[in-house]
Amino acid sequence: MSTADSAAAISARELAGLFVSFPPSGRVILAVSGGADSTALMVLAQRWRRRRARGPELVAATVDHGLRPGSQAEAKAVGVLARRLGLKHETLMWRGTKPKTGVEAAARVARYRLLAELARRKLRAKIPQLREALRGRVTEHHRFLLKLLLEEVTQIETWINRLSERIVAVLPDPFVKAITLVVTIPGIDERAAENILAETGVDMNQFPTAGNLASWSGMCSGNRQSGGKRWNGRTTKGNVWLRATLVQVAWAASHTKNTYLAAQYRRLAGRRGKKRALVALGHTILQIIYYVLKRSTPYHELGADYLERHDKDRLQASLVRRLKRMGHRVILEPSEPAA
Repeated sequence: MSTADSAAAISARELAGLFVSFPPSGRVILAVSGGADSTALMVLAQRWRRRRARGPELVAATVDHGLRPGSQAEAKAVGVLARRLGLKHETLMWRGTKPKTGVEAAARVARYRLLAELARRKLRAKIPQLREALRGRVTEHHRFLLKLLLEEVTQIETWINRLSERIVAVLPDPFVKAITLVVTIPGIDERAAENILAETGVDMNQFPTAGNLASWSGMCSGNRQSGGKRWNGRTTKGNVWLRATLVQVAWAASHTKNTYLAAQYRRLAGRRGKKRALVALGHTILQIIYYVLKRSTPYHELGADYLERHDKDRLQASLVRRLKRMGHRVILEPSEPAA
């Protein structure tokens, strides 16, 4: 069956009816075991969410019961697919001693408990309803539609793998070298590096400065002035494909440990919000890419404490202000050097 046939098998009306019980906002946890039904249901739920301007946050969760040798690999595969779809994924482990008899019943109870405990904030008050909802109401017709959708996902993944192999086979040497350099930057893998270089190219001489590259891509604020005063300007349109990739890379970099980029994200997110911080971090990553390609050198990690080491006076003044707002009187005295 072709992709068009499988996509047409599920109408927009059927899609809306399948998830009519989903709340208009908040958080919805999708229990995905890795089987055909639950995997296709995850893909279908994400398709439903993308068609809506507003809706709940979808989070995929897989319970690893630890009863089979391949259960960990299956949970990891679900996580990879969820991230491709743009979903958050959680792997829940059933730890502790397993019973010798009645394993299936005990695993079912543990699965419901782990999924219910994954709920956050207001959902914790609805744990009994969550446990009941996890039983599901998937009919035979739903399974038929889900199998069609899973065939579509399998076909698309096959095409992606074949295209990736073809790209590697025909990639010119300058691009191979550039990818090797760019992947040294936190948050960038080979796929992201290929997408970025497909838009920017490998010759940075076409851009006089890193600022020119950022302006061309649309990863910088607009120039909005009135009456001699500069106002906050929105980012320009630029290259939509490059912008999307850089924001995804920025999100990945913000979750790295002990890196300069993660520290910069946390510093900006507290003042400007998470979305603006991701755009700013994407701008920084694009500048790093410019100099890495311009100088043909790999990325050098500055460390998570670089901003503190670089501007100690500013950090000191900020900490003093925070203590004063808490009602403390602050007197700074230099410590004596150790004997």
